[in-house]
Amino acid sequence: MENASKALIIAGAVLIGILIISMGVLLATTLQKTARTHYTSMSTNEIQKFNSEITKNFIIENGETHITAQGIITLKNILNTETYKDLVKVDPNLNNKIPNDANFLSKYGTQKDNNGIKTYKVTTEYSDQGMINSIIITIDI
Repeated sequence: MENASKALIIAGAVLIGILIISMGVLLATTLQKTARTHYTSMSTNEIQKFNSEITKNFIIENGETHITAQGIITLKNILNTETYKDLVKVDPNLNNKIPNDANFLSKYGTQKDNNGIKTYKVTTEYSDQGMINSIIITIDI
């Protein structure tokens, strides 16, 4: 009788131990999923912030992206910062076409078309992560 009661106590202790280990594994898995989701969300927010800094000067007209002459100068200055310098490729001819910001603005910043201030077409390409990695601006100079 004494051995039977000790066997029941040991069996109960083993079952409680298995239950505690199972709860620990379940909790660890749940917390890992939550951390992974939070990390992905932070990455998404950082990518959106990265892209919005570039696109804040863009104008959407009839489903096409455009930019003004002032926006081109602003974009050029943003892309020369450390954050964007090596990550975003711009039309290689853009810097050659704009030798002096003041001259470019005085010549092209006041041009008008039928709808008001002249805008220039912008084409962007995205990386696999969703970050802008290439910008091509069509400038007729």
